Amino acid sequence: MATIILLNGVGSVGKSSIARALQTITAEPFLHVAMDAFLDMMPARYWDHPDGVTFETVIVDDVLLENEMADYAALLAGFTFRTVGVFAPLDVLEARERERGDRLIGLARWQYDRVYQGKRYDLELDTSSSTPSECATLIKQKFGL
Repeated sequence: MATIILLNGVGSVGKSSIARALQTITAEPFLHVAMDAFLDMMPARYWDHPDGVTFETVIVDDVLLENEMADYAALLAGFTFRTVGVFAPLDVLEARERERGDRLIGLARWQYDRVYQGKRYDLELDTSSSTPSECATLIKQKFGL
């Protein structure tokens, strides 16, 4: 059965770095889908179209602001679907946001409470105390990838 790993977290928390590290250590090849970039690449006529794109194993890196977790779960009910909350303290996120230079300053603060509120995960990671490689290893071990 196809496996989908959903990484949810505030911008600059390290989701993309974890996804890239996870791709290097899993037995199966995983496609990394950064939802903000991916959706912009798809022709509008294929959005919500049954003949759109199909994936077998995927790491989805997204920022869930509302009840999208339930939408993902319903949409992916026929797959092995695992959720990972990717966390870091707000001061760490704000420092990363400033250091990157490609982020809208203040976005992490605006997203912080909205992204994590009311969500439960199969695994939670703290990127302030673990590297992307360490986080990827924890995901691999937890889900037998």
